[in-house]
Amino acid sequence: MHKAIDEYREILNFAPDQAEASYNLGLSYDKNGRFEEAIHYYNQAIRAKPEYPAALSNMGVIYGKMGRFEDAIIFFKKALKTKPDDTITLFNLGLAYEELAKRYAQRGRDSEQSEKHSEMIAKAIETYDKILELDPHHLQAARQRSALILSSVKNKDRKW
Repeated sequence: MHKAIDEYREILNFAPDQAEASYNLGLSYDKNGRFEEAIHYYNQAIRAKPEYPAALSNMGVIYGKMGRFEDAIIFFKKALKTKPDDTITLFNLGLAYEELAKRYAQRGRDSEQSEKHSEMIAKAIETYDKILELDPHHLQAARQRSALILSSVKNKDRKW
């Protein structure tokens, strides 16, 4: 892996605006769990090629791994503007909405937190519905959607 990192850095020394090299370097750091460096190089790729869906989506994934779900959602939405039928990015967006919903549920049971929780659940279900429109056989999206609906039904009688 270090050889690949060295090679991509070498390319960037000669061509700093080379989006693919920046992206691949970010991917290498991402795979090694070096998220801050990965973010730096994904951002560099995005500056060179603003509508780079893979770099935008991977930024969302990294922010999700870091627990920064609001940031993840921002990047997933940017990626989807350039490639709206990307079911992988849509699925990751749905997961990010779910994680935010969990956070709101953990923060408290007041009406504002309950409303935000419900909003994130609705957005996740809507996102999974879109995936299933694009690919009716997307098993993961169907499972996530079903689990959310079942959970919502179970919690309906529960007072937040």
